[in-house]
Amino acid sequence: MVKLEEYLNQDIDQPKYLFHGSPYLLDKLSPRKSHDDENKSNEDLAIFLFPMFRKVTPYALRNAFSQKVDGIAKEDSYFSTTLKGKTYPFATIKNRIINQDEKGYVYVFLRDETMIKDNDSYQYRCYHELVPIDIIEVRFKDFVDDFEIIQDNEKIKHSNL
Repeated sequence: MVKLEEYLNQDIDQPKYLFHGSPYLLDKLSPRKSHDDENKSNEDLAIFLFPMFRKVTPYALRNAFSQKVDGIAKEDSYFSTTLKGKTYPFATIKNRIINQDEKGYVYVFLRDETMIKDNDSYQYRCYHELVPIDIIEVRFKDFVDDFEIIQDNEKIKHSNL
């Protein structure tokens, strides 16, 4: 737990570690093509990293709220994140079924010169395979306060939290 405290409290302006979140347990990470309908500059064949542990937990836990409800329009049911700042919430979940016990993984890497920081955010990119120095298992229920949860549709209100 000592390492977790160090990860959670590092200075993101001068990071020692970078993090990547995934719902899958892997031995190593390889660059993958990303897709971003809202910001095409985020589409790249890379491993995306961030210097704040809590900012990558939404990606690690995305299977916890991937289930949509039939009959709810796409614009009324979504998951979105923001990686620009240090403020809460780190993600918004609207009208999704949430599994509080779902787990995911945060991969920890020592920052090096091959990890390139984006000019307009805290996000970094790496273009080669990486082996983590640590892997932390996370659960949605332990990070629920990092999310804005909007449940304003009657079909879903009684199935969550």
